[in-house]
Amino acid sequence: MSDVPTILAILGGILLLLALLGGGLTVREFSVPTLPGRMRVILLPAGLVFIALGIWLSLPGSTQIALLGSSGGEQPAASTGASPAASNPTALSVEAPAEVPTTTPVPAIAEWVDRFEEAGPLWSNGDDQGSTIEWGIDNGRTHGGSGSARVDYNFLEGGWGDCWVEDSARRDWSSGEGISFWLYNDNPNLRFGLWIQLGEVDHRSAFAASYTLPPGNDGNWTQVMLPWSAFTRADWGEPGGVMEFDPSIVVLYGFSFNVAAENGSQQGSLWIDDVGLYTR
Repeated sequence: MSDVPTILAILGGILLLLALLGGGLTVREFSVPTLPGRMRVILLPAGLVFIALGIWLSLPGSTQIALLGSSGGEQPAASTGASPAASNPTALSVEAPAEVPTTTPVPAIAEWVDRFEEAGPLWSNGDDQGSTIEWGIDNGRTHGGSGSARVDYNFLEGGWGDCWVEDSARRDWSSGEGISFWLYNDNPNLRFGLWIQLGEVDHRSAFAASYTLPPGNDGNWTQVMLPWSAFTRADWGEPGGVMEFDPSIVVLYGFSFNVAAENGSQQGSLWIDDVGLYTR
């Protein structure tokens, strides 16, 4: 196949000579009769085409692409779909390295727990030392859908409060690897925890997990994901009962908020939305 460009160029040269000289040649035993004018008109462009094709095929592929790109005019799109870079400013460009490091798969929601679209059994209580906390449905600031849970708190120095969803039913959360929710908070002094009670409605065992927001995420919707392994038996729960965390026997769940004594009193609001069971 590497001889094809040479053969085409030679053939084109012969045709070009015949067109220019008009035939009537004799080389040793080989003779070419005189060609009519109409034939010479046909052979002239044919010879040029064969020579050009031979030269083109002899060029490297990258040079061919470059010549095509600089030929002028708008090039047709490769497909009818929008390019990733056009629809997403953070998409990888052509200058990106060929080997892209793998990342942790984005978790999927196996089951929604609460999306706070309408009023439900939301309960709360303060620390009985003057600190107060209340929550309810808010349609003004949401992460997804039309509603979220707004938490209004007024904590004295070292105060705390709890919010929870009470529906007097046992749930099976074993379809997920952990619990996920979205939080909007602009107070870096607040500390958070999530607790889940297992067992029976009238005899519950409490498990809790604490968490903190990464620096720089205050005042934005931030996703918090807690695997089941993060929950440990709480010392404030009822004695006996379930000793190891089992997501198939959930009775209720809630959030705890508190402030360290050195941060003084704290007052404000935060929002929680799109609570679900995640899986990878």
